[in-house]
Amino acid sequence: METTKLSWPIAIASLVMSILIWSIVYPQTLNQETRNLTAKVVVEGLPDKMTVTAMPSSLNVRAVGSTSRLTQLDPAQLTAVVSLSTATPGRKSYRVTLYPVHYQEFFQEQTYTVPIEIEPIATRKMPVQTETVGQLGDPAIVLDEIMVDPETVTVTGPQSVVEQLAKARAIFNLTPIGLTTNDAQTPGIELLLPNGSVPRDVKLEVQPMLVRLQALINAAPQQKLVFINANIQGSPPEGYMSAGYELIPNQVTLRGPSRAVAAITQVTTDPVSLTNVSETTDFIVALRIPQGLTVDKRRITVRVIVKPIPPATVPPPQTP
Repeated sequence: METTKLSWPIAIASLVMSILIWSIVYPQTLNQETRNLTAKVVVEGLPDKMTVTAMPSSLNVRAVGSTSRLTQLDPAQLTAVVSLSTATPGRKSYRVTLYPVHYQEFFQEQTYTVPIEIEPIATRKMPVQTETVGQLGDPAIVLDEIMVDPETVTVTGPQSVVEQLAKARAIFNLTPIGLTTNDAQTPGIELLLPNGSVPRDVKLEVQPMLVRLQALINAAPQQKLVFINANIQGSPPEGYMSAGYELIPNQVTLRGPSRAVAAITQVTTDPVSLTNVSETTDFIVALRIPQGLTVDKRRITVRVIVKPIPPATVPPPQTP
């Protein structure tokens, strides 16, 4: 059997090379340095019917390692991932995992969290309310009504915002409307809170996003502004009470022959039944208009305010 002879020159050269490499690499492993980086924050696993309403877009982190290793980090690849599979509504701090996986060795000495606010998702149907801009250019015509298709939209988003929404508005431009130019318009829906527009960072979904508006025009008759009277019928179920109502709008413009218009002081809605109504509810109802007259809105919104009856209080016994 032949035996392999050890080549001493090669062995000595290999040993010298190993010592040389060690002498270069080992000091670098002892000199631990830090590098400040910014990681993009992303979430995953959010439960159904919940939405994130507030979270930071980035997270400042500190990588620890040798100088040579730190220079190999690519900040553009660094991501802070938050798992929300067990999240519940409210504002809490959630632990992040830094990716790519092979970067995690640089962050083993630190634990990072980010504050995230989560809310339930709510859905609400809202009547579309039209508002006009511009003016009719032809004095011989007037706007009788703006027909809306569809009359309601469905809004989905954070519960705290959806419940506060005051109006779903569509803007109709009167300027191009004439006897021969009366094309339909398809504006987008604008959602409004009681104090103004919804903040841009609040994510709301509207279905449909566009509605079809068509102007109904007529020859210019006599007109005047009259109040609307709601025809409320029935009572809420036991344990609830009606606390009033709101008309949107509460006045309409009545048009027609001068004598007929002068004889009308108000118009009434179709009946609104409170039977089985146990919460504040919006009803889209038609107006009862005398024959031969027209109004600028044929349907309005009656918002009936229904509240639970507060429990009766027992007066304290009188001291003789």
